[in-house]
Amino acid sequence: MSSIQPRLIAYARISDLSGKRRTLAGVLGVHAQHSACEAMAHDADAIVVKRYTDNDRSASRGEHRSGFEALLLDLHRGHTAEGEPVQGVVAVDVDRIYKTPAQWERFITAFCTVPGRVFLDWQGHHDLYAPDADETGLQDVSVVMGENSRRSDRTRRWYAAQAQRGVAHTGGRVFGYRPAAGVAGAIEVVPEEAAVIREAVAACAEGRSWGAVTEIFARSGIPTENGGPWRTQTVKQIISSPRLAGLRMIDGEIVTDRLGEPERPCSGSGRLSLKRSSGI
Repeated sequence: MSSIQPRLIAYARISDLSGKRRTLAGVLGVHAQHSACEAMAHDADAIVVKRYTDNDRSASRGEHRSGFEALLLDLHRGHTAEGEPVQGVVAVDVDRIYKTPAQWERFITAFCTVPGRVFLDWQGHHDLYAPDADETGLQDVSVVMGENSRRSDRTRRWYAAQAQRGVAHTGGRVFGYRPAAGVAGAIEVVPEEAAVIREAVAACAEGRSWGAVTEIFARSGIPTENGGPWRTQTVKQIISSPRLAGLRMIDGEIVTDRLGEPERPCSGSGRLSLKRSSGI
């Protein structure tokens, strides 16, 4: 190997939005990226002198990324904290580093503070000093933002379709309801919990304090989901939630059918009726 191998810094990031946050799966995700970065650097006759990692961090949502910030700092000053020169960057894909115009601007500004640096990803070498580099970078951002928007739209449409079919969302169990046996996505009323809710709603209608309403839950003997004591904020969320009536909400709006009637997840042989007798 040549003694003048470019010294690169490697960046890896995984959003891990699959419900496996802070797990071994997430760790392996960034580890695999770094292994790929090492291989790409080797193929380019370069060497990775430092790794920067943001595990369980979304770039599209604007979350703070300490690894990204450290990478920018070292690009600006031209060397790592250990004194290694920073002569380029390697990542499995540009969308690991930036996903918005502001992130691209910050990265390219830091990268170009020193001339002659190398940038590598799965497509090979990119000349970030080229006259059309800004245009290309913003095109990359546009593609990524479009993919994120389409993914969000698909998710929303899927949830709406599930609600319109009367299928409950697979989130945490709502106090007062439980999954109905034998019917995928269906829920049914839990009688003892429903009785507590009815008493609490009646107390609210009478104008009693939230402390008094919370005491109704506390003396019921029914534990909270995490086994802790009943708190006023938790009780407020239960009493005020549209899910209490079996309603679905997406982006703050109640999901309705084609006739404008509220959709409710099914219970047993069919959807929950709007009649009081079928709900809590």
